[in-house]
Amino acid sequence: MALLGLWFIFYKLLRYVPFIQEFYSVATSVLTDCLLHVSAFFLKLANFDAIVNTTAKTISISDKAFVHLDKGCLGRNLMGLFAGFILAFPGSNRFKLYIIPSGLLFIYFLNTLRISILLAIIYLDPSAYRKYNHHDIFAYVVYFFIFLFWVLYIRLNEKKVAKQPVSLIHQEEKT
Repeated sequence: MALLGLWFIFYKLLRYVPFIQEFYSVATSVLTDCLLHVSAFFLKLANFDAIVNTTAKTISISDKAFVHLDKGCLGRNLMGLFAGFILAFPGSNRFKLYIIPSGLLFIYFLNTLRISILLAIIYLDPSAYRKYNHHDIFAYVVYFFIFLFWVLYIRLNEKKVAKQPVSLIHQEEKT
């Protein structure tokens, strides 16, 4: 509950403090540019001529199809949800330092695939864009993987705790 409160305070209040807002803006811009370039890389692997325009925040194929990355397309909320799940669950902080970045990278990877596939679909069949709600499909797929990562974390964490001597387990419970 405390994590949710901190997230709310940051998101509603602290985010608008000038130096935090500047950092937030730069981080968002860097994430957007990285998503565009990595998506272009995947498209080029599939023999599409992908072109990135970081100023317009778009990726296109041969001027026939393009995708604009808005702030809502970055997956930040899903990444925050994942990290919040792991942080809220008891366990070793050292272990969390491995699981959280792994999960965030996986969500990032899924997002680049989503952008790449979406642009390829628009290029190959422009009418297909209106047939599917790519935001919802992506969210459900990522929710599923967040759930799997969370279950994996719980299971791995339980195995680590089971291997510890009883005296160490009681010491962790006291702290």
